[in-house]
Amino acid sequence: MPILKASALIETLHGGELLEVLADDPAAPSDFVAFSKRTGHTLRENTESGGTYRFVLEHK
Repeated sequence: MPILKASALIETLHGGELLEVLADDPAAPSDFVAFSKRTGHTLRENTESGGTYRFVLEHK
């Protein structure tokens, strides 16, 4: 679910703007890596702390 919401939200941004996503889905890290490769948006951050994953995407 996090990737679906992020996909819709990032399209509302302009080039260079950032989107921060927090998720607790263990599959999210691989999903966000694949998403960034597929769409061309840059995955600036991919971290985990205490079971919470944080992703920062930069709109292409």
